[in-house]
Amino acid sequence: MLRLGDKVLSERIKNGLSIPELSKKTGVEINEIYYIEKEHLIFIEKELFYKLANILDLREYEIFTYEKMGELLGKKIKQARLKMGYTQKQLSEVAHLSSPTFLSRLEKGHCSKINEKTFKKLKNALPLDREDFEFFIQKRGNTTQKEKKKEINFALIQDLMVEKRQKLKLSRESLGKMAGVSSRTIKRIEEKSQKSYNKQKLLQIMYALHFSEEEIEKCFLTFEGEELNEKETPNELQKKI
Repeated sequence: MLRLGDKVLSERIKNGLSIPELSKKTGVEINEIYYIEKEHLIFIEKELFYKLANILDLREYEIFTYEKMGELLGKKIKQARLKMGYTQKQLSEVAHLSSPTFLSRLEKGHCSKINEKTFKKLKNALPLDREDFEFFIQKRGNTTQKEKKKEINFALIQDLMVEKRQKLKLSRESLGKMAGVSSRTIKRIEEKSQKSYNKQKLLQIMYALHFSEEEIEKCFLTFEGEELNEKETPNELQKKI
């Protein structure tokens, strides 16, 4: 099963919609849609989900929603703080946070993400499980070329692209319009004239060519083993992130 963010991308491409077009039809901000797709999100807020589901086929994905992500993050931190017996002021001092006001805002659900530095400060003072907070930590920095090579099977993507494009009788220009990329990008991929490419653009091309979920898992090695159990509750699923 695809991550929700990838399902949104797949359905958007399938319906021939650009991000601005989908934004206009659903009322969801362009930046929100871009973030959902680019970050390959598993969970999104219910309000966003229903707006997108009015246009896109997102059946069976409703379980991957929360009312507010910030509230979930705040609740986790507050529970850990109370378990240790700290007041907000005491925790702010022990963890060297900027102020108790910041912690208060965090616990009230005003922040849906925290940076790596803040998480490490909190983890030094509280019994926090890194895996349980992975989804809430704002990622920084670019993936290195070496890391990208380990994640993506470029040779397989290139071979399947050529095969599928020819089978669908699409020109590079037509495929480019469908996927929202330039025909030059498609040419470079097919002719293997570059060693690496933007992962998001690759996905857009693959969905436009109707790659199956199994093919995507083979092409993106980091997708393997990420199948999610639809019968589990969001709280149980969250622990897997």
